Amino acid sequence: METKIESIEDLQAERARLKNQVQLAQTHIRGDLGMNGSAPKTGVGRAARLFSSFMPYRQKQKTWLDAGLTLSVDTFLTRSGLLRRSAWPVRLAVPFLIRNLTANLMHSPKIHQLAVNALTWIKKKTADPPLRK
Repeated sequence: METKIESIEDLQAERARLKNQVQLAQTHIRGDLGMNGSAPKTGVGRAARLFSSFMPYRQKQKTWLDAGLTLSVDTFLTRSGLLRRSAWPVRLAVPFLIRNLTANLMHSPKIHQLAVNALTWIKKKTADPPLRK
């Protein structure tokens, strides 16, 4: 749509109209992606929120558990050859996603409590029985 601009007022009006058009387009895009608090019209917003839930657990310092987890995932997937014949995007994306998923799982309270319970059970089962006199 081409408008004739003959004065500065016409130029300012056209600029305001175009800014309004951009603002409306951004609002529609945010609505479609579910970023404005309302339910998304498509599954893209839900998928983006699901994907972002697997992103790294951010903390100030990296723990030994995270370092060991990263090393084990790298060793198991990339160095052992499970992904040797896959395409290069898969070789980059799969270890990244699995590392992030396992880091999130290890830092969730439910998994932490499950690990503590499992370790106490193992400790009880492997402890030496008391000696009888």
